[in-house]
Amino acid sequence: MQTGGRQKFVNKEIVNPGDEVIAEITMFCPELFKSMLKVGFRFEVREGSKIVGAGIILEIHNRELLSE
Repeated sequence: MQTGGRQKFVNKEIVNPGDEVIAEITMFCPELFKSMLKVGFRFEVREGSKIVGAGIILEIHNRELLSE
């Protein structure tokens, strides 16, 4: 499933290709993922159809998104 969102890099302002960073991601439509996410899930970051990043969920702050 896809949604738009906002990302904020932790302790880093600029990210270059190949860099590893920790980011806080806020989804614009979190209700689309209600009860669907788990720590450890992998995800992709896209700009249109182009994959520009990938990651692993380390923490989930919105408890409504947690999968049982």
